[in-house]
Amino acid sequence: MSHASSAALLKNQAYDEINDVSYAVLDVSPYYINDIADGNYSSKENGLLQQISAAINVRLTLVDDQNFPYVYFDNFSSLSNSDKVFLYGPSGCGKSRGVLEIIRLNIRHVERVYVINPRNVVGLELGRAPVMDIVNMFSENDMVIWDNFPDDLIRRDYSNVLRVLELLSSRNVKKLVVALKPKYMEFFRGLPKEMPEFFSSEITYGKESFKAMVKSYGSNISQFKEIFSKCVSRDLEKIANILWNKEPTPLTVLDYYNELRGKHAKNGEMPDGYKSNSHLTHPSFVGVTEAEKLPRSSNYYVHQFALLTSLQERQADVDFLYVLQMCYEIGLERTETNVTNLQQAIFGSVSPKEPHSKLSNWLYMVGKQYCIHDVCRESIKLKDDTKVKMLSYVSNNFNKIIPTSSSQVNRFGLFLGRNIELLAPV
Repeated sequence: MSHASSAALLKNQAYDEINDVSYAVLDVSPYYINDIADGNYSSKENGLLQQISAAINVRLTLVDDQNFPYVYFDNFSSLSNSDKVFLYGPSGCGKSRGVLEIIRLNIRHVERVYVINPRNVVGLELGRAPVMDIVNMFSENDMVIWDNFPDDLIRRDYSNVLRVLELLSSRNVKKLVVALKPKYMEFFRGLPKEMPEFFSSEITYGKESFKAMVKSYGSNISQFKEIFSKCVSRDLEKIANILWNKEPTPLTVLDYYNELRGKHAKNGEMPDGYKSNSHLTHPSFVGVTEAEKLPRSSNYYVHQFALLTSLQERQADVDFLYVLQMCYEIGLERTETNVTNLQQAIFGSVSPKEPHSKLSNWLYMVGKQYCIHDVCRESIKLKDDTKVKMLSYVSNNFNKIIPTSSSQVNRFGLFLGRNIELLAPV
C-alpha cells in the first residue's frame, strides 16, 4: 500500500470514529395491516407510533391518557411531496411532534424506520456505528429520522455537519426527516441551501393557526375546559394575539393554561390578587392579564425550577427531577421503579406519589417511561454538590448500573468525562 493510500485510509478511519452515532431500527411489517382504511390505525400500529414517540421524546398524551391535540404548523402540507425534509424552529415550537406527524402520514408505506440519536431504548436493533455504515444499511423502502440534529456527533463544526448531512441524503429512501436542534438554529439553518434535494421549512404558526391552537387546547383538554369557558373564550382573539406576539409556540399555549389553571381555586374563585377591586374579578380580565404576565417558555421553567428549589417542602420533587435529568444524561431507564430506587439511594428522599399529576407542567409518560420536554430539561441545573452525590452513587454501583447497549455506554462515558473533576480520588 502506498503512503498516499495509507494516509487516506487513516483519514477515513479517523472520520468514522468522530462520526459514530447511536441508532435504532424499527420493523414496520409486524404492525401493518393491509385491509384497514387510510387514516385508521390498529392498536398494533399505534403501538409502533408509541415506540417512535419514545425514541424522539415527544409528548402524545396528557394525564389519564387523553390525546394531546395537534394543530399543523404553517406549510406542513408542502412536506408531503418531498422525500427529504429539513425542519427547524425555536424551542417548544412542536418540532418533534411535527416529525411524528410526518411519520404518521407515511408509516404505512415503509418497511423499516431508522431513528438516529434515539432518546430511549426502542426497536429490534439498537447500536452505535459510523454514519457511513448506517447509511449503507438504508433501502429505498425505509424512513430515516434524525431529531435534534446534530446531537450525538462529536464534531459539530460546519464542514463536518454538512458532510454528515450529505451522507444521509446520498441514499434514496422513502422519507428522510432531519429536525435541527433549536440551539444550533442560527449556525445550521442554512445547510440545506447547499443541497437542493432537501425541502427546508421553518416551523411557524400564523395568527389564525395559533388562535386555533389556543382554542383547541382549551376546548379539547378536559382539565382546561372550565378555564377556557370562564377566562379565555370571550377574549380568545385578544389572548391569542398577546401570546402569539410573546412566543408563538405550542409550549407557550400549554404553559399559559397550566399557569391559569394553577392559579384558579378549586372552588371556582378567581386567583389571588383579583379580588380587591370588583371590576378586576371578571374571569375574562383574568385570562387577558395572565396572558400578558406569562414569561417566555425558557424563562418560565427557569423561574418555576428556582421556585421549587426555594421551597423546603418540595425538595423531594426537586430530587425527583434531578434523578430524571441524570437518567437522561447517563442513558438509564426512567421507569417508576428505577427512578424511585435511584432517588432513595442517591438523595435519601421519597419520590412524589403520582408525579405526573403533581409535576404535570414538567412531566409526561411515554409507555412506562417518565419524559421531560427539552425546554424543561434545560432549566434543571445540577449543582456541584448534587453531581457529587450522583457520581458517588455511580462509582459505588458501577457494575449494577452501567448500560449494556453501545449507545447508552457512550452517554455514560460522556457524563463521567464532563464531571471527572468531581469524582472522589480512589
